[in-house]
Amino acid sequence: MGSRRPAEEAARVDGCHPLWAFWKLTLPLVVPGLIATGVLSFIFSWNDFTIALNLTSARIVEVTGASAGKRDANEEVDDA
Repeated sequence: MGSRRPAEEAARVDGCHPLWAFWKLTLPLVVPGLIATGVLSFIFSWNDFTIALNLTSARIVEVTGASAGKRDANEEVDDA
C-alpha cells in the first residue's frame, strides 16, 4: 500500500478529481480484501445458521450403541 499515496498525488497533479482517483486507484486495491471479507462473513454466518438450526429442530434422534449403524432408531434390533 506504500505506492498508493504517490499515485493519488500524481493523479491530482494531472487534474483528476479526488472521487475519480479513488474510483480508479484505491478501489481496485481494496476489492480483493472486500471480497475475502464478504466470503468469510458469509461462511461464518452460514455456520452459525446451521448450528442454530440443528440445535432448535423439533426432530429428536436418539443414538445408542445398537442403532449407531445404518438402522432406523425405531427399528427392532435382534441381539442374537
